[in-house]
Amino acid sequence: MPNIITHALLAQDAIESIDCPSLTSLIAKYPRVYALGSSGPDFLFYYRILPWEKADKLHDLKNVGNKVHSGRINDFYQSALGVIQTTQDESTREIMTVFLAGHLSHWALDSTAHPYIFAKTGVIGSGETKYWHFRFESMLDTLMVTQVKGFKIENIHMPDFVSSTSQTRKAVAFLYRQIIIDLFEIDIPEKVYEDSLVATTKIAKLLYDPYTLKFPAVQLGEKASGKLWEFSGHMVIGEVDKKHDILNLEHKAWAHPCDDKLVSTESFPELYLKAKDRAMAALYALDGILNSSQPKASLNLITRDLSYDTGMKNSPEMKFYDPIY
Repeated sequence: MPNIITHALLAQDAIESIDCPSLTSLIAKYPRVYALGSSGPDFLFYYRILPWEKADKLHDLKNVGNKVHSGRINDFYQSALGVIQTTQDESTREIMTVFLAGHLSHWALDSTAHPYIFAKTGVIGSGETKYWHFRFESMLDTLMVTQVKGFKIENIHMPDFVSSTSQTRKAVAFLYRQIIIDLFEIDIPEKVYEDSLVATTKIAKLLYDPYTLKFPAVQLGEKASGKLWEFSGHMVIGEVDKKHDILNLEHKAWAHPCDDKLVSTESFPELYLKAKDRAMAALYALDGILNSSQPKASLNLITRDLSYDTGMKNSPEMKFYDPIY
């Protein structure tokens, strides 16, 4: 998952590039909801993750997040559309629709760029490369903002992209609860989903460090405890990593982590543009479904069950890596 800012940038670029007046105007009505949706299922990973928070053994949102990322992509979006179409309250239906539009842009970027990120960062969650995935993605945010878009990182307030109102949280929680019951027969109370959305905003505030003030102190603590990058790897900082070619602007060859015969020299900005096209296609399909000019199943022609992690359907195990660090 490229980090919060990059996903929000992609979502905005996609909606500004399509000619769908009804969908565009609906998103303009709820811009914060669209930005929140662009973080996709990642909000599930923020539930009670801080060291001082007691784990909730009854409600494993991390497990749900992994399930959503790894498969049943078509089923997820078909289920979501079904929930939206049967919801009577207009404002709730609108919020869910806008959130789903952003969610589709998240899928578009993940399914396109994640193979590159995994290839360059190795196995996630274990061994020497345990935290490299997040470290890499956080620097992608910094580089996309400063080098690709030409903005100042301090002018892009990351927590705003995942902020939400009580009304939004209730709508998203209702949507997600129904989908997860439908797909995995896991019934998690809506309050838990709402709490996870609140946690996402709080943690985004902790991780946003545009002037690189908190980062050095955090790294000192991590070094002392032997857990370098455990928390700092998630921080979006102002200081640019000049040592590593994170964006692959040198076009070094990299192999798909599931198949070393699939070799590419694409840079991240090139992958970003491909993802934008994929997001636009998904938004056009969504607009057609909403105005009844296309059947729900038409979205399957875009999503094609391509997983967020590998960009493949029924992908084999990831085992081919060439870490950049």
